[in-house]
Amino acid sequence: MNDRLALTLSIYQAASLVSTVTANPNLLLLLAIGYTEPMLCDPVFFIISRRDIERADLRETLVGLKHLTSSVEVAKAYCERVDIAFHGYDDDPRELWEIPEVREFVYKLDTHFPYWLFFLDKKLLGLRCLAWCFLPPFLKKEAQREIYPKRLAELLERRWFPALNAIAGWVGMSDDEIMAITDRSVEYLLRGPTSA
Repeated sequence: MNDRLALTLSIYQAASLVSTVTANPNLLLLLAIGYTEPMLCDPVFFIISRRDIERADLRETLVGLKHLTSSVEVAKAYCERVDIAFHGYDDDPRELWEIPEVREFVYKLDTHFPYWLFFLDKKLLGLRCLAWCFLPPFLKKEAQREIYPKRLAELLERRWFPALNAIAGWVGMSDDEIMAITDRSVEYLLRGPTSA
């Protein structure tokens, strides 16, 4: 098995437990007892079930996301080392951000946890999916070129940049470090994921 096996944190509704698939079998126990020190340096993947999306149930997802902000050390350890995905839509021909239930779930999740630019990896697709949920679906390419930049700028200026600045300030990042994340985020949203 690969030494750099990614930590997979699956969020499912199951008797208020966070089920975890990981290279470290003790992680679930550590999370359950409230351990807040950084445990691994590998990326964390939040996988949100269709069941939670259809029920608009944020509880299990927020348990994991709030762990990322449980201490300065944990937040620093997972800066740009997290991704998010939605499970159960493989047979749906629509893009995830075109599905009303996914869009609604993302809107609600964002009201509780807007720190995506700080935590999400710019080499993976989760941030793109979240951002596209805030854009109007089903537009032709010409309309996308006209509308998307303005809508993305509004989302960044009103919500995600202030959240980035707040958490980066909390963990003690310098202005240069914050600007570097800001630049990577804008580049990602304009051009897509960076190469590894």
